[in-house]
Amino acid sequence: MQSHGLTEELANYATTDKQRECLAAVLEHGSQRAAAKALGIAQSGLNDHLKRLKAHAARKGYAPGHFASGVPEGYLQGKVTVQRNAHGEVERTWERMSPDQMQTIAA
Repeated sequence: MQSHGLTEELANYATTDKQRECLAAVLEHGSQRAAAKALGIAQSGLNDHLKRLKAHAARKGYAPGHFASGVPEGYLQGKVTVQRNAHGEVERTWERMSPDQMQTIAA
C-alpha cells in the first residue's frame, strides 16, 4: 500500500524504531491523521518522524518517481536541453520540470 509517497520499502531507510512505527501506522491506517490518532501522538510529531525518514532515504538515493519515470510525482516535464560534443554525442542534458498547475489548483 502507498500513502502520500510512503511505501513499505521506505522502512529499509528508517534509523529509529519510532520512524518504522510511524510509517507502518500510516500505511495501515491510510492517512497521517489516522495514524497519529492510532499511535496516540500529535500529528506534527508523526510528521517530524516521517520527514526525517524521507530525508535520510533521499540522502541514500531513495527517490521514487524521480528515477522510475524520470519526473517526480506532481510535476510535469518541460523543456529538455541537450548539449552535444563535436562528434554529435550527447554530453549533458537538462530537464526542466515544473509543478503540475492542475494538481496545485485541485489541492
